Amino acid sequence: MKLQITFLFFSALILSACNEVAVEDGVVPAEYAGYVKPYLGTYYGQVEGKQTEITISMSNNTPEVTVRNAEGNDITGSSCRSRVGLLKRIKAEDIGNKNYVLERATFALDPGFCMIQGREVAFNFKSSNEFRLEILEREDRRICPPPRNGPPGTGPIDEPCDEFGTVTYLTGHFRK
Repeated sequence: MKLQITFLFFSALILSACNEVAVEDGVVPAEYAGYVKPYLGTYYGQVEGKQTEITISMSNNTPEVTVRNAEGNDITGSSCRSRVGLLKRIKAEDIGNKNYVLERATFALDPGFCMIQGREVAFNFKSSNEFRLEILEREDRRICPPPRNGPPGTGPIDEPCDEFGTVTYLTGHFRK
């Protein structure tokens, strides 16, 4: 019982220090809206080596992401007609006295014609002037060969699966 109470206490302590909040309809919760404003503006960088400009603005507590590059407004930089949608989650750290530093903003992603698995784009903020962009490109987990026939009368033999943990991201680094 004592171990369970200690675990719950430390879990609550960890969650209060770093909060990831689900966002409804793309609207930043009122208690975080003021802390998001320093992160608004135009950032310059690259996605997979292609020069890209990303502007984060906010209207009625709803952040909007605008992308410009040689491909037009495609965040993947691959002529896929991908686009950034509504804000889904934000993660903020309480640095004391209910002052928050934004760590991550995760937006919905419509990949358009791109053959990528990701349906979200994450902006991982190092400061209010810099972030790292990540879009899940591909994730491979397991490859299992089909069962083969065993000796007569024994049935199929299951081959062991190869475990893979290959995850690749489209990435970018941006600064104001």
